[in-house]
Amino acid sequence: MPILGNPDSKRQSRVAWVLAFLVFGVAVSYFGIKTTLAANVTINSGAAVEFGQGFTGATACSGGQSITVTPNSSFTNTGGSTGSFYFASFKVSNIPAGCSGSDFTLKAFDSQTASSALSIFNTSSTNAVIYDASGVYSGGNGSSGMTVVTNSTTSFTATFSTPVSLARNVYKITVESGAHSPVVYSFGDSGPAGGIIVSTPNANGGTGGNYYYEASPVDIASSLASCNADESGLTNAYTAIGLGSAATNVLIGICASGGAVTAKNYSLNGFSDWFLPTRDEAVQICKYARQLTEGAASCTGGTLRGGFANGLYVTSSSGATHNYAWHVMFDGSGPTYIGMSAGAVRALRVFSP
Repeated sequence: MPILGNPDSKRQSRVAWVLAFLVFGVAVSYFGIKTTLAANVTINSGAAVEFGQGFTGATACSGGQSITVTPNSSFTNTGGSTGSFYFASFKVSNIPAGCSGSDFTLKAFDSQTASSALSIFNTSSTNAVIYDASGVYSGGNGSSGMTVVTNSTTSFTATFSTPVSLARNVYKITVESGAHSPVVYSFGDSGPAGGIIVSTPNANGGTGGNYYYEASPVDIASSLASCNADESGLTNAYTAIGLGSAATNVLIGICASGGAVTAKNYSLNGFSDWFLPTRDEAVQICKYARQLTEGAASCTGGTLRGGFANGLYVTSSSGATHNYAWHVMFDGSGPTYIGMSAGAVRALRVFSP
């Protein structure tokens, strides 16, 4: 496998390695595709199809250890009997521990000598950036529209929500590693775990501090109380942004089941640091759900998005009143302090920039 090594890249300690990609449109490659892939192609199934068995090479962070990249294509039916194969995803494996803290950047090209990378997702995105955080992988800068799944501490798979590069146009891909560039997220963006960013650093008057808050992309339960035990002994209501993790830990000390336990046990794309949001954290989720701004004064008004329940969501905010707790109504009427009731559950996680 050829190694790209110009003086500039060496000075930057970034090593790009080229993967010989399957070339379409010539007789030799046609027969290669036919014999390798025919048994795996299912039209309209959305299933990925491997270009090959994978290619190996070294990056700056992997040193003498070669990592393996396996690109995949998927078939998109454009109506009737027509459609095309697109470069849709890739798997990277055999990643050494020395790559922890690095960004991987993948690009695709339509020829050996091309100087401009192809757009591969989100209409015009040319760089697929993945961050390695001690074997937990997530999208890097510009990764909205790409889902990253951690397969193991040494492997991840990245899939483009809307691939735009025809498989037949991809001649080679390059992968390079370099220093991690912190991602800047906005309210409503897709977060590292594939959830929804509902609060950004120092927003909401600084409440919540210098952290991002990411809600689960779906309700993780539709009808649960926050706890199956009486919370009246909990004198701290834990209502503010930033207290959800602590409040959840307090609740699971007395709850055998319920929203707090369910949220604590939730896992998505290798991330298992979820909790049940407090009242104010749930209000931030509600603002997104009702298509309001991050800094809106409350979660009232607006129009409910699809995928959210038009009613009660439970929170980890309790109080000293017998069997009472805070809930947030996603119907636009806001928070309410009532007797513990069953409702929908959204998990939340927090991370630093």
